Amino acid sequence: MAPTKRRKDENKENVFINSLAEPAKRRRRALNLTSEQLRFEQQRLIQERDTREARERKERQREENERLIAAQQIERFLRGIQADGFTLNTFLMSLFESTEQQISSQTSRFLITHGPEFLATLHEKKASVMQTYTENAAQRVTQKEAKALEQYMRPPDGQTVTDLLESWSLDQVLQNSKELAPTLYGLLEELCVNTGRKSERRDPDLILATVISMLMQARNERANVSQSILCIYLLACGATRSLFEVLHHAGFSSSYSKAIRDIRELKNERLAKVAEIARSRAFMIVWDNINIAFRVEEQRHDSKDHFDNGTTATLIPLYGVGFGDLPLELKQFRRTRLPHIKYRPRDLLPSRDQVLEVEEEMLWQLEEILFQTYPALQARFGGEREALLTVMSIPLHKTEQYPLPAMHIDESSLDGTIDVLETIMGKTLKMSTDDIKRHGIVICAGDQLTVSLLDKASASRRDDSDLFDNFGAWTEGQPGLFHVKLAADRMIANEYWGRPNSPCPWSLWMINTQLARKPISVGWKAKKLTPFRPTWELIVKLSLKAHALDGFRIYSPSDNLDEWAAKVPNYQEIRAVARKVRDELFSSQRVLSLRALPRRDIPLENIIYFNKDALLLHIFAHAIKRGDIGMVINILALWMVMFRGTGSMPKYADALFQVLMNLKSMNPKLREAFLMNWLVNLTGLPNGFKEVDLLQEHHNFWAKIIYTAKGPGRSWDWLGMITMSIFALRDVIRHVKTNYKTPHNGRTHTSPDATHDINTIRGYLQREKLQSYAPDRNGNSAAVPCRDLMAEGVAYSNTARAYKVFRQDATKVRNYGVSNDSSSSEHLDSESMEASQVDAAADSDERVAIDSIGEGDLPEDEDEDDWDGLDQEAVMELISGLCRELDTMGLS
Repeated sequence: MAPTKRRKDENKENVFINSLAEPAKRRRRALNLTSEQLRFEQQRLIQERDTREARERKERQREENERLIAAQQIERFLRGIQADGFTLNTFLMSLFESTEQQISSQTSRFLITHGPEFLATLHEKKASVMQTYTENAAQRVTQKEAKALEQYMRPPDGQTVTDLLESWSLDQVLQNSKELAPTLYGLLEELCVNTGRKSERRDPDLILATVISMLMQARNERANVSQSILCIYLLACGATRSLFEVLHHAGFSSSYSKAIRDIRELKNERLAKVAEIARSRAFMIVWDNINIAFRVEEQRHDSKDHFDNGTTATLIPLYGVGFGDLPLELKQFRRTRLPHIKYRPRDLLPSRDQVLEVEEEMLWQLEEILFQTYPALQARFGGEREALLTVMSIPLHKTEQYPLPAMHIDESSLDGTIDVLETIMGKTLKMSTDDIKRHGIVICAGDQLTVSLLDKASASRRDDSDLFDNFGAWTEGQPGLFHVKLAADRMIANEYWGRPNSPCPWSLWMINTQLARKPISVGWKAKKLTPFRPTWELIVKLSLKAHALDGFRIYSPSDNLDEWAAKVPNYQEIRAVARKVRDELFSSQRVLSLRALPRRDIPLENIIYFNKDALLLHIFAHAIKRGDIGMVINILALWMVMFRGTGSMPKYADALFQVLMNLKSMNPKLREAFLMNWLVNLTGLPNGFKEVDLLQEHHNFWAKIIYTAKGPGRSWDWLGMITMSIFALRDVIRHVKTNYKTPHNGRTHTSPDATHDINTIRGYLQREKLQSYAPDRNGNSAAVPCRDLMAEGVAYSNTARAYKVFRQDATKVRNYGVSNDSSSSEHLDSESMEASQVDAAADSDERVAIDSIGEGDLPEDEDEDDWDGLDQEAVMELISGLCRELDTMGLS
């Protein structure tokens, strides 16, 4: 059947077209003409040919006559100008060089109207002459334009490297080249740009600007603005010296030695800028130790493998604090060696308001886990959710940072800390005693060891009359929150890791095994320090989310969480389920009710304790990211007790207790500056805050890993130079990539999706019914109960040695004299005895229980009636009442 075409009109009848039939071919046909017709056609053709030839002869004759007439006219014109004393050359030169207005106007109009035709005629008449002239003219123009470009590409005398880095722009190079050298620019543009096919992935203008820069540097080595930028860029990217040499000889960048000179000059510029900032703006300092292994392949007596300890530091201008706004009078004078603190029993526990604020955020974060897992819920009910509680937020701002030179000083000792302070303030910032008085208090941030050593250095120099040496008079220690987060992560991992290879159905070791992850050494008795990154991901990124989602599955009206999330009618139901999950699986009060049952489910008890502690860690990290320093303090108040409850982290417990008590007694202006600068935000964007000590750790990473020298070039001189320029080098990388229109950060190194791992944990929890009461579960007998760290920490306050470091000695030293039978040589001088009494009263380490606090120890802002007549039983009853309040709120 022959194929048919589809009908467009259904009402018309079908018409079938046979497409297989071939079309008829066109064929030539012979005309049947008579002899008479042939003779007539021949005559017609002959007549047309004769007519055409006659017309052509007439046209040639006319042209010949015109040529003869023109030749005669030219001949008469030449004889006329010769008669007037001109040659053809002098006449033409006089004509075009005439300054007479009418003649000059006529020649100008001629050139404007007929100039191209005239030049084309000259080229046809004598092409070699015109070619030579054109080349010479172009050479003169390009030389003039190249000289102008050369001056533009040459850095001005006295220009700093910092100004050069900030002012360089490829677009500006291209624009100025077009204005200063239009002929050269047009020629190179014609060579570089393919007008027929334009590339979508590469901008030819960038190639043109780079070529112009390379040509100018080849003309004059000092015309190297772009090359100077690119050589610093190569250094910032870690290019090898051989690559430097190749690209330098190719004219793309300057040499490696030029890059080193620029970095050294940049260091001096930034040192001068930092010293200027120290004398005009309020600032704080953060420092941390850096350990570098120096490896030598061929060791000699003066070159061997060794391990050096040093210190890196950063100066950070204070946000919201003017120069001199923190005078030294705001800081209390230190009279004792130990940090004696006047505290009340209520200071030993978090307040009721703090606990309520934490519980409210616990509920919000549980909802957030559900909404992140099911984005459709966010789309449906996101507008009905209450805003996240903000206790005390740091205003959004962009933090400035100025790294200081690395110091070959081990800051992990008392002498090292003193050397660090003297080096930073005296040698680097060149501040005198008068400068410190004008500036005021300097906040010094660091890890727990740094702040502890700073406190000891302040105590050891508390009686120095020289203000520069009396560190406690002008420094205020600020413990780093990143290291506190590390300690909390280690606390949770060690407490809930469990015994390896135990049949217990739940522990962090079991979860790690279910995920088939590499075994790690964790536990209070482990020989190695708990690794942070694996345990952080296991606790916060995976287990916490899996446990929360499994809790929603258990307490939602449907057995299938996916179905319930798709059909949940309103937000109030989500809120009610989230509250149920918090009360049943994230509250210590639930553990107390479970322990009241006839049979215990120890794995479930451990899971509830873990859920609560892991959620507190998550809240802490989230509060830091959004800059809610008030919520950070709330979590610190809880961890202060929990660290004490572990029995293995007294230093961090003491550090948190000291900083929280200092904040209560601190001058309001100093406290505001302290809190508003406890976090930094280098981007100035929401959710861009991070810890001050983490900033310094990142600084150490770039100095130790990215920009460290190789081989004999690795030295403290190199580190001191490169640490000053780390963030300037990072800015150069961004600047160059932006000019060359390449993405600074791609999407190939984002965090991998954790959905599969979370679902694996959820499936295991559901199969074993681990978050439901099941005392007959297999392996329950092998479970070891975990401690309620909050309750353990509260119990610590009821011991005689509690907070012994911070209690003032109430022992009185009395001189009873000597017995009569004692020799005269044993008699003590009264002045020596008096001095010993003063020293003993100030520095004695006698242990005193809580009930030894008397009227003489009252804080200045406390009422005497609150403390009068307190004995140990009354104090313990007060503490027990606070504990009962915490129990009712589910935290202990």
